[in-house]
Amino acid sequence: MASSAGYTLLHFTPGTAALGGLVLGVATAIKVVATGRVLGISGAVKGLVNGEAAPWRFAFLGGMLAGAIVLSSIFPAAFEMIPGSFPLWRASLAGLLVGLGAAMGNGCTSGHGICGSARLSTRSFAYTGTFMAAGMATATLTNTAAAMNVAPVAAAFAGPAAAEMQLALTAAVGGLAAFAALASAARAMRGSSSSSAAAPGSAPFELGSELLAGLLFAVGLGISGMTHPSKVAGFLTVGVPSWDASLPFVMGGAVLVAAIAFQGIQRFKMMSKPLFTPGFCIPNSSVIDGRLLTGGLLFGAGWGLAGMCPGPAIVGAVVGDPHVLAYLGSMAGGMWLEHRMSAWQAQTQKQQSAQQLAQLAQQHQTEAAKAEAAAGATPKAASGAMEVLSSAQPVGTTVGRIKRVESQMG
Repeated sequence: MASSAGYTLLHFTPGTAALGGLVLGVATAIKVVATGRVLGISGAVKGLVNGEAAPWRFAFLGGMLAGAIVLSSIFPAAFEMIPGSFPLWRASLAGLLVGLGAAMGNGCTSGHGICGSARLSTRSFAYTGTFMAAGMATATLTNTAAAMNVAPVAAAFAGPAAAEMQLALTAAVGGLAAFAALASAARAMRGSSSSSAAAPGSAPFELGSELLAGLLFAVGLGISGMTHPSKVAGFLTVGVPSWDASLPFVMGGAVLVAAIAFQGIQRFKMMSKPLFTPGFCIPNSSVIDGRLLTGGLLFGAGWGLAGMCPGPAIVGAVVGDPHVLAYLGSMAGGMWLEHRMSAWQAQTQKQQSAQQLAQLAQQHQTEAAKAEAAAGATPKAASGAMEVLSSAQPVGTTVGRIKRVESQMG
């Protein structure tokens, strides 16, 4: 991308996008093999917002920030400043919608888009398709590309630059080498014993893997172009001369690598457990409901308004753009709001259930009282009848008296 007379010129960069996607896939594979967790950025952030301060969340997000700092030093072209004319309220609204949608749908472009697609999850396909459609519709209707000062000219083809290829190769190979070193060190520490991977000595390797995955993911985002909101807006805003079809190559490269790990684990059972944790935490739900689809719509609308999703926004925060910072603050607020709404809904349902149980109990008591009253009335009636019968004169006695009277009269 280049700037000209205040406009941003987009380029169609499928090769660079795919290289960045491959690095994203390596990061995703390392995380699931090492820790058993899917790489979901919104999930990591949401947990912290809701008070779930697990160490791995800090390690992973810290790795992303470290990767962003590395990018700013060796590859500053990974970043761009959003035009000052872009309204802050629009960035804030986008973050709020993304936060709400990611929390409702339990995922974002990484958790559902990459990991879910690599797992061949129908639930993730539904969510991803929904937020893609909503993102394109929102960006097109609000002309996000124009709001980002994207030049209304065709995106010219551009192949990967030497610096981009070198960085992608270094990140992928170096990341795999670092992961292999972690695994070897853990194996050496455990020795030939059959101790559990969940032993206390595994914790540093687990957190080291999280940090490495976060760092690699940030670098991959920077190479792919996802950290340029104008490039994302150029893809989501359809029907304009500047439409840029690079982003699907990012997803394709990432899913291609991640699928090797996920399918090897789930379909071919190549691992019984992760290297550094007791077991896999891979979602297996296939439920496609209104909550999931509503989350996808909200997430996509926010993505389309500003061209940012959680991961790129976290990486882009290191340049201090007020639009990005406002977006992140509102995103966290949206996640907190969804958590409070869910808690309120759960409490309301609990109260309603308690009321229904109380009503049923009262109804049962009333019915039991009626049955007891009816059962008490039957013996009384029978007792009264017996008293009448016992007070009546026997028939034989009465006939004998009549005969004696007749003999006396005769």
